[in-house]
Amino acid sequence: MSHAHYVGSVSTSLLMMIVDFCIINRLNIPRECLTYLNRKTFQPNDLTERIPFQVWSDILSHIYTQHPIQGLGLEIAKNIQLAHAGILSYLAFSESKLSKAIPDFVAYNRLVYDFNIMHLKSNNDLIELSWGDSRGRPGLLVDETAIALFYNIIKQAVHPLKVSLKCLRFIYSAPENTRIYEDYFKCPVIFNARETSIVFSFSEVEKISLNRSDPILYRILKKQADRLINQLETYDGFEQRLYASINYCIRQKVINTNAVAKYMGISNQKLRKSLVDSGINFNKALNKVREDLAKMYLKDEEINISEISDLVGYAEQSVFQRAFKSWTGETPLQFRKKSNQMKKTIA
Repeated sequence: MSHAHYVGSVSTSLLMMIVDFCIINRLNIPRECLTYLNRKTFQPNDLTERIPFQVWSDILSHIYTQHPIQGLGLEIAKNIQLAHAGILSYLAFSESKLSKAIPDFVAYNRLVYDFNIMHLKSNNDLIELSWGDSRGRPGLLVDETAIALFYNIIKQAVHPLKVSLKCLRFIYSAPENTRIYEDYFKCPVIFNARETSIVFSFSEVEKISLNRSDPILYRILKKQADRLINQLETYDGFEQRLYASINYCIRQKVINTNAVAKYMGISNQKLRKSLVDSGINFNKALNKVREDLAKMYLKDEEINISEISDLVGYAEQSVFQRAFKSWTGETPLQFRKKSNQMKKTIA
């Protein structure tokens, strides 16, 4: 895998697909996944949370280290469920026809997978979904996973009907065995292309009706999707990427500017300059993320204070308790008791 740093993010819901693949194949779940998951249910702690794209790339790389097969991304993507794509799949497939769903899938694709921007083109009877490499080339494993995700979600949505691809293109050099890809996608697969792309026949797609069609649900979900896209624009900003990367580094117990810069997809020098330009103090940002994480953990009564101290990056519980009181004016125990009282009142 490349050692380049990538700017972008994916939804935590995709981690459920990763967990399923690891369990089925008796592999260790990458620790990067467990960072975002409930340790009992393996469900995401927060479905609105974003995973830095660098972390996503690392997760796939660590799976490959355990299970080094060609076409690994294709096998991982077989475990995708419509729920793993969240609001995107429910919105797009509330349309009446696949030909109407595809433009929505392109428009809101970033809610699940925000890296190189997907474009929709049409030419005669062909519909082409493509993306370039403006944010980088993360490698065949990462991109084959993305395409196979999209392909398998559509297959599930139209079942029991079938949709075929006319052609598939990758920007990467051809692997040793291209037949794996042709057998999987059941179409010609071209490598060394100018763009990565998926090509459908419009006349075929136009004939496929969707059995989940629901105009009222579609309108409701579209409003919600528009709101989430606007939030994603904010996430793409420096400050939000900073907080997301600090959050990840705290959970990995590697808290320094080099590590944070890596997961933001920038150099350490660029991070330092951007902090100055934005008027953000790194230590204050670090403490803000620690405070938010601590509050989240304190609401779970099964995690004791000592564990929480460790989870937010403190070697000593007493230091954590002093820090928490300086942030909130309360001790961790006082905050927990108040949160529990509020939950009982609401119940």
